[in-house]
Amino acid sequence: MEVFQLNVKRFGEAWPTHVGMARGYMALGEKAKALEHAKKAAVQAPDPLNKRGMEELVKQLSAL
Repeated sequence: MEVFQLNVKRFGEAWPTHVGMARGYMALGEKAKALEHAKKAAVQAPDPLNKRGMEELVKQLSAL
């Protein structure tokens, strides 16, 4: 999680930082924080494939 947080400090609101934070919070069991970052990543996704993946993650986290 420290690496993901460092990436946010270093690269700000870039798409990959939100993907990392979402996955990190998922691993920690912090669903609300993971969902927050997954939603941001879905909006920022650089292409349709990644957008679909993030939208699917948002759906999965919302269902928990």
